[in-house]
Amino acid sequence: MAAIVLDGKALATKVEQQLATRVEAIKKHTNGTTPILATILVGDDPASATYVKMKGNACNRVGMQSIRLVLDKDTTTKQLIAEIEKLNDDDSVDALAARMVKELETEVGKQNGAAPDQAGR
Repeated sequence: MAAIVLDGKALATKVEQQLATRVEAIKKHTNGTTPILATILVGDDPASATYVKMKGNACNRVGMQSIRLVLDKDTTTKQLIAEIEKLNDDDSVDALAARMVKELETEVGKQNGAAPDQAGR
């Protein structure tokens, strides 16, 4: 079987164009309401900060809005869950992405009913 060369940039551009079309359709269907992705960054890990920043940039490229919430690395599970619940209760927020230290991620997953092998993913 011959190897297939994948042009990642071209594929990403194509996917973003498709998403932009879908976002535009959502806006038309919802009387101009822009979909919003909320991101939560817990701690100061540079890789996680870059990941969250890139999510915000991607939202802008496809016509979405992003909201970024940055929490201290010493944030407790209870505090994080409270922030997640606030975002869940906000009708303007359509999706949520979170980046946090592994220990906190595992604990939040356990408290929210994730299966043991899924907590921390």
